[in-house]
Amino acid sequence: MIAKVASLVALLATFVISARAGAQPAAGEHQQAQPAEGSGAQEAPTDAPPPSEDDLLRAAGLRPISHDRVEALVSAGTHSTRDARVRATERHGGLGLEVTGRATESDPRERRGATARIEHEHGDSHAHAFGSYDRIADGTQRQITAVHTVRYGGGWQRGRLETRVFGDSQQLHEERPASPREWTIPTSTQGATASLRSGRLVLGGIDQELVVGADYTRTTGSTAEEPSHDLSPSMSIVVRKRHADHRFFDAFLKDTLHVIESLDVSGGFVFEGWKNLGAIETIRYGTDEAMDLHFPQMQDMQVSPRVGALYRVSDELALRAHGYRRMRTPTLLELYQPIQLGSELTAANALLRPESIWGGELGPDLAAGPIEARAVAFWNEIDSPITSIAGADGGRTRMNLGHARVTGIETEASFRPAKPWLATVSYTFASSTVTDPGTGSADVVGKRLAQAPRQQAAAMLTYDDPRRITVTGAVRYIDRQYVDAANTQSLGAYTLVDAIAARTLTRGLAGFVTVENLLDRRYLGQLGLDTPGAPRTVQLGIRIDSARF
Repeated sequence: MIAKVASLVALLATFVISARAGAQPAAGEHQQAQPAEGSGAQEAPTDAPPPSEDDLLRAAGLRPISHDRVEALVSAGTHSTRDARVRATERHGGLGLEVTGRATESDPRERRGATARIEHEHGDSHAHAFGSYDRIADGTQRQITAVHTVRYGGGWQRGRLETRVFGDSQQLHEERPASPREWTIPTSTQGATASLRSGRLVLGGIDQELVVGADYTRTTGSTAEEPSHDLSPSMSIVVRKRHADHRFFDAFLKDTLHVIESLDVSGGFVFEGWKNLGAIETIRYGTDEAMDLHFPQMQDMQVSPRVGALYRVSDELALRAHGYRRMRTPTLLELYQPIQLGSELTAANALLRPESIWGGELGPDLAAGPIEARAVAFWNEIDSPITSIAGADGGRTRMNLGHARVTGIETEASFRPAKPWLATVSYTFASSTVTDPGTGSADVVGKRLAQAPRQQAAAMLTYDDPRRITVTGAVRYIDRQYVDAANTQSLGAYTLVDAIAARTLTRGLAGFVTVENLLDRRYLGQLGLDTPGAPRTVQLGIRIDSARF
């Protein structure tokens, strides 16, 4: 994976609210992907779940464990890469336990971690709890970063009632040899969700189902910028500390009507509320006493309607349509943490307001024998989009524009011509345009939103015969994207090619080889941060499965 990006992604993650920081769709509804930092909502909704650590193994035909087994995975590759992973699962009646340990070293990066999960099933009740710990250390010529992360949570489901609690704590420490300063960034997030389904109701002769629920997330974060060694008292700023408390709450009601056998209509609304409290910055100049700068408290709320329909034309074809309004709140990173791209500094803005997005989508779903496909045409009208604007001093700052529009289409398809073969392709086209600069410069009207690639595409071909070999090739393309709203500086387009092959060696043993960035392309791996992506990386490894001995 991208070695040098990981630490900087962690920097973003510490100041970015989880997905709950943006508006959440009602249960069962498409969720629109959060836009990249500094952009409007430029991506079409997607149903795809987030990738798990097993995705690469599944693609290689190396199946994840189910129960009562121990697995070990060891590998070595280019750039002094070494990887080891052990996982054990045991089930007894309705009680299950899974423990995973992993260690990875790839010069100049190393990672250590462990995960434990316990679950219990009894009748129609299901409960689970989990905890994990990760440590990432990354040292390059440009920076030295260490990240410690602890995640925890649990859930309980009985019948139609489902509840979940979650949280995480993270601390990032960063030093840049070229700079006499170092940064420490701790954050903590806690949240809870609950939803209740009514089951089948008959009102007015129409079958329907109600869903009600609520979500709450609180994230507190701080950043401390201090000298890495003794500085002269004449230095302008010796210590700078920031702290903020970010909260998001939503409550939703959704009603789905089964009008006829082939038509379902849904409608409802989401109440969304956001608060940013207690934001403060402490600054000490030289040997003077520290002084506090209090940022204004920010809050917003809105009621967002949702409506949708699903029409089954036939057993193979269905049409979907959705209309929605949602809120995209500014992250703590956008509010308080500046970022740097080369010599260009993008300043934070503590007065940012949430984006308000009105949108709709329409498209077919197709499942016809070996072919599965979907296409969605989407349209978004964005009030107060958050973006980066060039300032008079030559730098950039984040601010709210007046209005922007994003339209486009997202498609994906898979084809299985024979049992061992699977081909998948996806393509997204998103055209973004600033229509009203608000308090910004009129020069941005008609320009594209920052950090919003117009085109993205991916293709993957897999041959999967566990008795012989499994081979997968993948190609990804990301179009050019601009750094600021005036479209004066851009990040170039790039294409990456990855490949993986695996073969069963003997009972309980499988070998594999992976090649990432096969063409050894040079590219910027993270928007808004000067972080080159990983070069060509080759790994050779072996997987041991105790259940097959």
